[in-house]
Amino acid sequence: MKYALIIPDGCADEPQAVLKDRTPLEAAATPHMDTIVREGRIGRAETVPVSLPAGSDVGTMSLFGYDPLRYHTGRAPLEAAAQQIKLGPHDWAIRCNLVTVDDGRIVSFTAGQIPNEPAQRLLELLRTDQGNDSPWEFHAGVSYRNLLIYRGEGRPELFNESTTTVPPHDVLDQPVAPVLPTGPGSAELRSLMDRSIALFAAANANHGRRQQGDLPATGIWLWGLGKRPRMELFFERFGINAAVVTAVDLPRGLGMILGWRIVEVPEQPVTPTPITPPKDAMPSKR
Repeated sequence: MKYALIIPDGCADEPQAVLKDRTPLEAAATPHMDTIVREGRIGRAETVPVSLPAGSDVGTMSLFGYDPLRYHTGRAPLEAAAQQIKLGPHDWAIRCNLVTVDDGRIVSFTAGQIPNEPAQRLLELLRTDQGNDSPWEFHAGVSYRNLLIYRGEGRPELFNESTTTVPPHDVLDQPVAPVLPTGPGSAELRSLMDRSIALFAAANANHGRRQQGDLPATGIWLWGLGKRPRMELFFERFGINAAVVTAVDLPRGLGMILGWRIVEVPEQPVTPTPITPPKDAMPSKR
């Protein structure tokens, strides 16, 4: 038997006034999803243990058949696997967002959806600043999503499970001071974040964005750190093969760790289907 696991991660969005306080998912035309509901069975599953943060990394690991209480170490090592960045037993991967902070608050956890080219130029500034002998490696990803690798071989353990970081999308428009990294190694993380502020302030990549009226990347936000998880291969655990189709590094990396086949799909231009607000939510023409 073949199984298809479809994960519409993050599609719900927030209620919108123009949609009569419905979410875009509630308002969208979803005939195929509706057919599955009518002809199938509906159930609920708790994919995120109470003691773990509610995130895509934890939930996806559960859906793939692996208990996150046993296997989850952090989000960043899964994304490192997707970029084929090898982690040694003493190495740590850390998610490195480009963000916009204004007046002590995160106003954009994506730096205004910064394009790849200026994002890579900013990451190169950080790489050059660290030098060749640094244990810190900055790896450019896609847009605001980047990685920082700490090479810990031959060095005292810098982090442990008590190191606490907060995803920037969880604290949007909130003061950043109370949610900065804490615990072992947090001083080093904060120092890197502070250094990025100084480097980005005068960066040409940001100067161009300001001139165009776009949000600049005012610094980096470090979170989601962890070591490479030790996980059994999917075939060895369940006796079946699997493949993943995704445009997101997280499920791609998890699939690679589990020995799944990665199906590459050529990019195709997509024409968005407009969502028509309900008639009683439309503004009057008078």
